[in-house]
Order: sequence, then structure tokens, then C-alpha cells
Amino acid sequence: MSLGEFFIILLIVNIIFLSATWLLNKKKRDSNIDFVSQGFSLIVLTWSAIFINFLFNDTDIKLRQWLITILVTIWGLKLTLDILSKKEQKKDLNSGNLSLDLYLKKVPRRVIFQMLIISPVISVNFLPGPSGLNFLDFMGVLIFSTGLLYEIYSNKELTYFKSKSTNEQKIFIEGLWSFSRHPNSLGKLIQWWSLYIIALSAVFGYWSIYGPIIYTFYLSSYVNSQESKLKIKYKGYLNYSKVTNKLFPEILFLMQLFLPQRFLTSVFGYLTNSKNKILKSFLIKLFCFIYKPDLTEAELSNPQEYSSFNHLFTRRLKPNSRAFKSAAKVIISPVDGEITDFGNLSKGKLIQAKKYKYDIYELLDEKQTTKIFDKGSFISIYLAPKNYHRIHFPYGGKISKTKHIPGSLLSVNKRSQISIPSLYTKNERAWVSVTSEGFSYLVVCVGAFMVGSIVPFWASDISKKTTQLISSWNNGPSKELNSVDKAQELGFFQMGSTIILIFSNEFKLNNNFLSANKSVKFGETMVEI
Repeated sequence: MSLGEFFIILLIVNIIFLSATWLLNKKKRDSNIDFVSQGFSLIVLTWSAIFINFLFNDTDIKLRQWLITILVTIWGLKLTLDILSKKEQKKDLNSGNLSLDLYLKKVPRRVIFQMLIISPVISVNFLPGPSGLNFLDFMGVLIFSTGLLYEIYSNKELTYFKSKSTNEQKIFIEGLWSFSRHPNSLGKLIQWWSLYIIALSAVFGYWSIYGPIIYTFYLSSYVNSQESKLKIKYKGYLNYSKVTNKLFPEILFLMQLFLPQRFLTSVFGYLTNSKNKILKSFLIKLFCFIYKPDLTEAELSNPQEYSSFNHLFTRRLKPNSRAFKSAAKVIISPVDGEITDFGNLSKGKLIQAKKYKYDIYELLDEKQTTKIFDKGSFISIYLAPKNYHRIHFPYGGKISKTKHIPGSLLSVNKRSQISIPSLYTKNERAWVSVTSEGFSYLVVCVGAFMVGSIVPFWASDISKKTTQLISSWNNGPSKELNSVDKAQELGFFQMGSTIILIFSNEFKLNNNFLSANKSVKFGETMVEI
């Protein structure tokens, strides 16, 4: 039997099945029949392919054929259950006109579409390839399982969210739905592409790639049509669509999850601290070419005068290069950077990237301190690689507590802030609490990918090991160093990161000098008290 004959027999089976379900739907006036046929017809096609092969070819059915048949059966049953659960679609179809014109418009289109997307199934059943299963088959099963779990979990998250009456007009932007707007559809797509991975083991199986490609375009088109409705239905959906991808999560974020962050950070730290003239000159020139840091205010204005890349990165400013109001009751910026978020805490929650809420207790990991600040206010400042990287106290006072909290080393750049919910509570961080006249404040230093360490001023030996720096943060400064002045150096980052200023409950945040995405410099006025 030729490939053309095999295809035509399957085509006839599909036409008969879809026509029969159409007629049954017309007779019973039960839209469930039409819905069931969408997923179930793919199951019928796949099992028919095995049966035709068994009937017309004098060969045994191979494991690969059984494997792809079982996977399509799972996929089809899941699709059927998902469609049946969408009550509002059922309602629309109940009132539909099941005329001959509609049959000629709808059924042939569905027949052609399904025959095209099952190309991997046709490929495996026509020329299944070697006996037994190989690496590609196992990879296909692994990818299919990943896609299925991704779909199930995302649907579970959404169902739980919608089960609460208070969320009726709200958009779910947490969990997997924070990485892309349609993770359940992405799960379906991953499963279908896994069939192609299995089909690659069939003879000339690579030609069947057009099936998954067509399904990808179809799913993308379907998602677009749903997006148009969602933007009308939900007030905040347009903003949600601006900060998330439609189907695929941010690739850089996914890469970060699987990268050996600490190993790469250690390697980077070794290279950037190297005093080898060739290496340090290369790194410094490359950095200056890409980021063009302003060195006019630095103690050393010539890049080649620095003994290592890190020496340049943690550069000091010339004395008195930054004027600030030392006597006035104003909070100054503790760093050079960009304000990303600011405002009042609501129910102990801070805001990240104007869309994610994260808990102050999760950020601080300390109950007593949390109580002082959980109804306060905050300002988040991002330090880009080109910025001056030393941190200063924004106001005078006395240090009451310091702490280091272990965590990941995910990037904290703008794209990561938008893509990763509760980013700051995931990353390694250290904070210092300062008691001032009439209020208290926190400076939270958030680590990041390639941040070698966060070095406090009381850790005099900057070559200390990480464990020693952690101890320095947890033990705090000695009593004679507890009192601090406005603009006094607190410490420094050994790569770009974020500072979060949090003010105590009694502090009233005056935002006359604050605006999102505003660039600030250490020493300039941020808040009037």
C-alpha cells in the first residue's frame, strides 16, 4: 500500500466519522456531540491508522506505533474534557443553525485540518522505522509529559483562582500565568510537537514537520481571537498583555533557571578580581565600550589606572563630588540608579514592576522587624551595570539590626522584574535596619546573577570568603560603629543589582520628588520629611 492510498483511507474514515457526529448532533440537538468529536476524531484517526496498517500490511505493529497512538489518545481525551468544561461555548452552539450550508462550510475544513496536523502519526504508521524504542522516543515521551503537566497545572491554578467569587472580574497573573498569558495552550502545543520528535525515528519522518507547524499557527490564531475578547471583558488585560508574552515564557528567565548560577558567579568573580594586565585591560575596555560609565566623578578617571575590573566596578567618588543637604530633614538617594517602584505597603505587600505583589515578611524573613514596617512605604531602585555601585545611608540614625538571607542569583534587570514574580524574595539579599528620630527605615540590598557579594562597611577585609561576609551581615557592626550619618557609606555591590528602601509605619511618604523610571543619583533629595 502506497502513502497516497494510506492517506486516502484515513481521509475517508475522518469524513465518515465527522459527518456521522454532525448528523447525530442535528438529530439529538445536543452540542456535546459536536464538541466531543473535535478531540475524539483525532483518537479515531490514530487508532484507524494502526488498524489499516495491521489489515493491509503483513507486518507486526511496532512499539513506536503503539506509543504515538497512546499519546494521541491521551491528548484527544484531555482536549475533549477541556472543551466540554467550557459552558459558555456550549450555550452558543445550542442555538446554532445545523443547516447543510453550515455542514459544507464546517466539516470539510475540520477534515482537512485534522488530516494535516496528524502528519507525525501518518509517518510513524506508514514507515515506523527500527524495532524497539530509541533515544528520540524517550525524549518524545519526556517532552509530552512535561507539556501535559504544564497544561494540567496551569488549568488547576486558573480554576482555583476563578472558584473565588471575589476574583470574578480579576485577571490571574500569578504562577505559570505570570510567565505567559496562555500556559495551558502552550502545554497542548508542547505535547503535539513531542509527537514529531517520535516521528523523527520513522523512515523519512522529518517530512511530517508541517503538521506541528500548522497546529502552531492554528493555536496562535485561536489565542489571538481569545485575546480580543479578554481585552474587552477585563479592564486590566491590555496592561497584562504588554508585560507578558502570549504563549512562550521569557527565554532568558528559563535559561536562568537551568544555569549553574553560583558556579558562573564564582568564575565571573575570579575573572573580575584578576590583576592580570591583559585580562583586566580586556574586560575594562569591553565594559567601557558597551556601557560607557561616567568616570568624571570617580577618584580614578582613567580606566587603565584600575588594578582589576572589580576595582573599576566598585570605584569610589572624589571627595565632595556629590552635594547633599546634610542638615535638612530630607531622605537622600542612597545609590545611583533608576526608581522602578514606590508607594505604600498594602496588607504587608510591596509592588514589583507595577504588577506583582510580594510579602514583606518573605523579603525580610524576620517577624519582629516586619511588624515595624508592614504598613509603611517603600522605594525600589535598580542599579544598572554602568552606575556607581557603592551604597550609602539615606538618613542618619543608629543601626538596630542586620541580616543576610540566602537565595537564588537571578538577574534583576527590567526584563526579569517583568517576567519573574516575587523576584526579590527569591534572590539572595541582606538588609540593615536603622532607627532615626521619629521613624525607622530599612535598606534591603538584593543580590543578582553575577553579583560576587554584597560587602558591608564593617567587613573591612573585602577579600573575605562568602561565609565570612554572611557572618558579618548576621552579626552586624560593633557597638562603636552603630551610629551612622546621612551619606555615610553602607557597602557596595560587586555587580548590578537593586536597593529597596522601606520606611516604618508612622512615616508618611511624600512623593513630590518621586516618579517611576526616574534616574536618581546618590546625594540628591528623594523624600522630604
